[in-house]
Formats: sequence, structure tokens, C-alpha cells
Amino acid sequence: MAGLKITVGELIVCHNEIARVNACLSSDKIQVTFKNTKRQAVIGPEEIRYVLSQQTEHLEDLDPALDLAELSEEQLVLAQRRYDILAKHLGDNQTEKLSIEDIATELNLGIPRTYQLISRFVKYGDLGSLVNNAPGPKTGSRRLAEPIELIIQAAIDSANGPASTTKKIYGAVKRMCANAKLTPPSIKAVTARVQSQNPKERTKRQYGPKKARQDHDVRPHIFPATRALELVQLDHCRVDCEVVDEKYRSPIARPWLTLAIDVYTRVVLGFYLTLDSPSALSNAMCMIHAVLPKKMWLEKYKILNIDYPYYGLPRRIHVDNGKDFRSFAFIHGCSQYGIKLTWRPPATPHNGAHIERFFGTLMRKVRALPGATMSSVADKKNYSNIAAPAMTISELREWITEQIDIYHKEKHEGLRCSPLYQWEESFKDKQGRLTTPELVVDSERFFLDFLPIKSSSVQRSGVKANSIDYFSPALSAISIKTKCIVRYNPMSLAKIWVKPEGASDYIECTYSDVRHSDTTLAEFQHAKKELATKSNARVSAHEVFMALERNEQRVSDANQRTKKARLSEEKKKSRLNAFPAGSNPTPSKAVDYSQPPKIYDVE
Repeated sequence: MAGLKITVGELIVCHNEIARVNACLSSDKIQVTFKNTKRQAVIGPEEIRYVLSQQTEHLEDLDPALDLAELSEEQLVLAQRRYDILAKHLGDNQTEKLSIEDIATELNLGIPRTYQLISRFVKYGDLGSLVNNAPGPKTGSRRLAEPIELIIQAAIDSANGPASTTKKIYGAVKRMCANAKLTPPSIKAVTARVQSQNPKERTKRQYGPKKARQDHDVRPHIFPATRALELVQLDHCRVDCEVVDEKYRSPIARPWLTLAIDVYTRVVLGFYLTLDSPSALSNAMCMIHAVLPKKMWLEKYKILNIDYPYYGLPRRIHVDNGKDFRSFAFIHGCSQYGIKLTWRPPATPHNGAHIERFFGTLMRKVRALPGATMSSVADKKNYSNIAAPAMTISELREWITEQIDIYHKEKHEGLRCSPLYQWEESFKDKQGRLTTPELVVDSERFFLDFLPIKSSSVQRSGVKANSIDYFSPALSAISIKTKCIVRYNPMSLAKIWVKPEGASDYIECTYSDVRHSDTTLAEFQHAKKELATKSNARVSAHEVFMALERNEQRVSDANQRTKKARLSEEKKKSRLNAFPAGSNPTPSKAVDYSQPPKIYDVE
């Protein structure tokens, strides 16, 4: 055993008492202070029985941060007994002074173990320092040879994706051990080392950083809500169900659902179901449905026996970073009505947790419908009894409305009451009387304020937008070259809305050439591009519309309708509904000039 060097500050035992070394006066004289009596004395080295801080160092293995709540009742009772004995003989208020041998006898321990406990008691002075360590290897200790440990860690570090399962890692360990001519460890040893890795890193290695953040990151409420309409989340979702066309009842496509949910009450303020991809129109229609009362909307779609009393102007809307939510039309529309717009940080879907969770709940119910596509192709392969598509988009809209009505009346786990009750309570005054949310009266103007916007000017022929000429008799009162703002519906180019500089109201304008049929902006641009590839000459709007009409005629004359053609026809039907309930726009139809004019009776 190595010799001991006495230094200032050491705790020693002499004359059966604990003392601290103050100074080394000479090689054979040491000044000490006894812990209990505070008496100072000069002793010789031969009087020292133990140096506590050194002789018990090899016995020390103590975690000073030990949580007593993790100990068993038996361990606590034993630690308390030891504490009482040592406090009685060594504490500041000692009642009895005994030798080390007597203390060891009272503790029912050997002399070395007694000195170990005395050292812990002096150093820490709490119950945790006197607890028996659990028998066997300590948690986290490694007993395999270092080369084996290095091979296991190398296999863990190199495993990513599907190959990061314990079984795959163990296979890699066995191969590397065989190459190194080492005996491989057991799968239990490898599993223990895999599970000792950081859980977030394990998930990241196997499933990627997105799932690792989703499963392990702390998620504070960045945007809390304290009352109804204070915060509304808006988002899009592709419905996990294919719909059929109304004429042939054949499958055409999966529709898109745009939905707004009030965070405080969990009420679905409004939604918009369409066959078109998310766009400025989807946002405008969803906002219209959310902000306005729903009575006329329910009557328009003949949805009966359902209550939908939720409406009002939100104070703030929280959206993701989609292109349509970053569009000038959406930002400008929100600013017009004092709605604060906030965007989620990129790659953080949990910041829209309320609407994402509702989408998940609704899609699980959708998967019980005929034509359900499930959440993925792989998931669909697990089911062989999925019914063929059978619902039109109108029928699906009615079904979704019914499901939302049920959801509003059921108890919500997060609210501990129904969304309907939470909504009504939120609009009660101090006397308990119901009040109404803030109402937008001009629904058509609200709709227009969320449509895409262009700058133009009044010309002799009217106003040009998207390379198409528009006219209205009301433009005659406006001077040419007057600058104006143009609003247009990308899903229906038959009309635009023009607001001349200095004016407060919009003027509705239609095609200057009444022969043109209604079309979408995407169809118009596609037809124009196709014509341009065939000729270097400038393509006029009239030529584009003629090409569109020829294409329409081909589709109508086809004996066997294709899925794409049926989808196109259903989209055209849905354009008539892309206006606020209560306004009934007359669609622009192509005029057949080969037929004689219809004569009307006049006075």
C-alpha cells in the first residue's frame, strides 16, 4: 500500500476523534483542531490512526445528488439509523464519545466500512451519504473488452435509417468481430449499449431529424389564446378519399380541404372543399365561410338539420409557409380587416398542432368511407376490402359538415367540455347574457379583398387583365389612362372587379368579346403556351379562346369519357360555387351565332 502524505486541510482520526490539520509545524509536529470540541492541539505523526480523505478514497463511490425519493423504505430506515448513531458520537451536539471500535460495533459493521461512513458523514452530513450502494455492477459500467466496445460503438454510429434497428446493428457487430477474430458479445449486451444512447439521437438515426424533433423536443405554447377568435389556425389537407363525378359516378380525384379552427374554443370556424389545388381562391372561400354566418350557406347546399352558429372576424391567423399564405392577396386581405398574420417557423408542424390534430381525427373517419385511399400506398395494401369510390364532392361536403357538427357537440379532451359550450361561454357578458361576435356585413367585398390583385389602367377598349379585354358600361364615366386596381378569380376569368384610382367601390366587368367562354387562368395560360409553340407570331386572346372551345367540343363529343375530362367538367361546375352565399352570379356562356335570335315580347 502506498504511503500517505499529510497536507493542510486533511481530515484525520486521532485519540478516537476527528480533527482537521491546520499546519505542519515540523516533520514531527502537526497542529490540528478537533471537530466536535473545537480544541486545538499539537500531535505527532504516530498519533494519527486514519487519514479519512485518502484512506477511504478507494471505498468512495458516492453520488451526492442522490434523490431520496428513489430509495426504498428499508434503505431509508437503515440510513436514518446510521445517521442517528454517527450524529450522537461525532456531531456538534454529541451526547456520548466512543472509540472507533465501539462505533463499528454499534453500527454492526467492520472498521474499514465504519471509517467510510464516517468520512461520508463528515463530508456530506445527510442521509443520502449513508445509503448502501446496490450490489453488482453499477449502471452504465462496461465489462466487455475495449476492442469489443469499440466495435459495438462503430456499428451503432454507422447504422442509419432502416439499418439502425438493434437486430441489424448486432449483425454488423458479429461481422466485424469475425473479421477481427474476436468472440462476438451477446445480443443482450449490444441491446443494452444501443438503448444507452441518447433517445433523440436514436430516433434521428432511424427515422430522421423531423421525427426526432417531433418525439423529443419540448414544445412551449408560442401563441396562446385566452378568448374566442383571438387566434385562428388555417391550413390545407388532401382528403384521403376519392370522389366521383355526378354524371357518370366514376372516380375522378381526391379533393382538397381548407379549414380554419379557433384555438381557444376548438370550433371549426369554416372550411372549403374543392377539386383544385390550394390557391388564393381556397383561402378567400375559407375566410368567407369562417367569418360569415352559415345559414345561407347551409341553404345553398341543401344541408338540413345541422346547427352551425360559429362566425366572426378573427384577431390573428396562424398559417404555415405555403406560397398561397405568403401571397400579396392574402396578406393584403388580412391587413384590410385588421387581422394580424403570423407564420409558423419552417419545419415545425407542431406549432399548428390544433388544426393538424383535427385533420388527423377527421381523416381517420374518412378512411371508413367508400373510396378511401388510406394515409399512404403502403397502408392501403394492408386492406383488401376497401369499397370503390361512390360519393360526389357535394355528398362529401355534406358528410364533412355532419362530422363537424358532431365534433362540436362532443366533449373535447383538452377543453373538458364541448367546443359548442366553450364558444357560448366565451361570448357571455358579466351578467351571463349571450353576445354576438364581430360581424362583416358586406360579404362580397370581403371576398374580393382576398382575391389576387393586379395593377392596370383604363383604355379605350376597357381594361386588360391576364391578356384579356374586359368592359363595363360604368367604365365610360372614367377617363382613359386612369390607373386602377384589378381583382380576379383565377378559377373563373369570366369577370373581373376594377377599382379606379380615387374610387372606393369596385366595378364588375365582363369579357369585351361576349363569345368567350368561362375558363380558369391555368387553362388559359396552358392553351396560350401550346399555341405559341406552334407559331412565333403573337397569340391573341381570341385565338386562345377558340382553341379552348375546340377542346371543349372534343371532350363533349367523346363517346368514352376519360377520368381527366370528367375531373375538368366537375371543376367547371364547382366554379359557380366560388362566390359568397347569397350572391348568385350568372356564368358567362358562349353564344351560338348560327342560331336565330330569340324574340321577346315588348310593350
